[in-house]
Amino acid sequence: MARYRKDYPGIALRLHDVVSDRCLDLVARGEVDFGLNAQRGNALEFEAHLLFNERLHLMCQATDPLAKFKEVRLKDLRHHEFIHTVRTGSVWQQMLPLLSATGIRDSGLEVAQFGTLAGLVVAGFGISVVPQFAVQLCRRSGLVTVPVSDKKARRPIYMVKRKHRSLSVAAACRRGC
Repeated sequence: MARYRKDYPGIALRLHDVVSDRCLDLVARGEVDFGLNAQRGNALEFEAHLLFNERLHLMCQATDPLAKFKEVRLKDLRHHEFIHTVRTGSVWQQMLPLLSATGIRDSGLEVAQFGTLAGLVVAGFGISVVPQFAVQLCRRSGLVTVPVSDKKARRPIYMVKRKHRSLSVAAACRRGC
């Protein structure tokens, strides 16, 4: 984005940092040209192109036995208190079916911000799972992140746009005109 802004100073960029459902809503209503999203959306309404698959990471206290592993499996989380991310977010929506069979204990805590999540983990309220992009945002003393090795513990990131609608000239130039 920084390079685009430098190369095309006359084009105003707008960024909406929102959860997946809201992203799809912005695309559907034409408020944005496209979205980067962990959900593809309805195939009748959206075109989605997979950009990459992002690995998920366990977040735990440095003193937790899981912190010593190079990688963990979802079944290793069994019997741990788990702090959930907000239910409208893509992380929760992806993790719910994966975690339901692991035997985790619900801490009763649900947060919207990764900073809050990291603080609760450091304070000993439980463990959680975050996408790779959030690992840097959550770095703090006493906190460890460990990659989850399960193949299903990946979060797809798609470029999503409205079906049968071309991108604006500015959006089409995102990779250079």
